Amino acid sequence: VQMSLIGSLLSNLLLVLGMSFIAAGFKNHQSAFNATGASSAITCLVLASLALTLPTVYTSLPGTTSEETILLSRIIACVMGFVYICFIYFQLSTHADFFEVPNESPLEIAKLNMDENRQQDKLREQTVSGSFLEPPPPVAPVQEYELSLWSSLFVLLVTTGSVMTCSEFLVQSIDKVSADYNMPYAFIGLILLPIVGNAAEHTTAVTAAYHDLMDLSLSVAVGSSTQVALFVIPYSVIIGWCYGVPVGLDFHIFSATVFLLSVFIASGVLSDGSGNWFEGTMLCATYTIVAIITWFLPDGHHTVTIARSLESAGIGGYVAI
Repeated sequence: VQMSLIGSLLSNLLLVLGMSFIAAGFKNHQSAFNATGASSAITCLVLASLALTLPTVYTSLPGTTSEETILLSRIIACVMGFVYICFIYFQLSTHADFFEVPNESPLEIAKLNMDENRQQDKLREQTVSGSFLEPPPPVAPVQEYELSLWSSLFVLLVTTGSVMTCSEFLVQSIDKVSADYNMPYAFIGLILLPIVGNAAEHTTAVTAAYHDLMDLSLSVAVGSSTQVALFVIPYSVIIGWCYGVPVGLDFHIFSATVFLLSVFIASGVLSDGSGNWFEGTMLCATYTIVAIITWFLPDGHHTVTIARSLESAGIGGYVAI
């Protein structure tokens, strides 16, 4: 679970964001987006990276105990959950104008301006020559179809159930895939599962970027990372606390370090409010480096199995998500 959460954050921040900039570079020399909204989300991710790194560093200090780490993790999770609620209120209520996206993309606006100028030039030419431009035929309105509330809820319920079923089969096949293809568990959890599990989301972000909808693409890539970092991870700790399960924020030094550095490189790319294909290439190259290193990580599957056996016998410490 731990590797999958970090892998989901890395795939959104590095792979999806990088591929989005590359896809947008096929059509545009420079892709502009709402820097204010992106900077707000990145700031939340910086907070989340610090909140995950500090418990990991604290655990490695001499003299610390697992009980102290659990207590520290629960306090930090409550702070992160409160920040996520404030961010939602900030985004939807008090500063909603910071996240507003124009109905038409910059490329569409430029095309409309060019068409309007050509239309005016043609009208001037025909007026001088003595002929007048005939009015264009009326355009039939496009009929839009909308799902009702109950239909939308039914589709959402069926989709969620299908995803849960597929996820169960996917998790059960991890051991066999690792044994048949000699694939490390760390690579499966950090790289393979996030890419496969978020394939539809990744496709949406890249397609939107290719059609010059960078704000939509960023909302999918960066917004999903913010949701996982500030909602899924801390509320997993809080729910475990409610059920008496000791869940901590010790994400181990490699995962925490990679996430922290990935947030900072994504922050540097998004800071100026524009991007190009070269910046996307750098993000994808960073993700490739992380994937290569993950392949050579020591496999800790047997260690996790032993720890679970000890815990079931009443000897183990706590569970790190």
